[in-house]
Amino acid sequence: MKFTIGFEKEDAKKLHEYWDEIIENQQWSEGKFTGKFEEKWPDESRRVSFCGSKAWKEKVESIEKGN
Repeated sequence: MKFTIGFEKEDAKKLHEYWDEIIENQQWSEGKFTGKFEEKWPDESRRVSFCGSKAWKEKVESIEKGN
């Protein structure tokens, strides 16, 4: 069984606009779209997503230091 994810043709233009913005700004991690993703990602338990963010790096450093 082959698994694929497709896009609606009308979404392609917007997708390319997003990628163009990311490439133009040279910022993916800790950028606009990562922030939006993290803002919308929390699950039902209300955990905050830290994936790839400065807050995540700080948390990892704190754990490593034993805090």
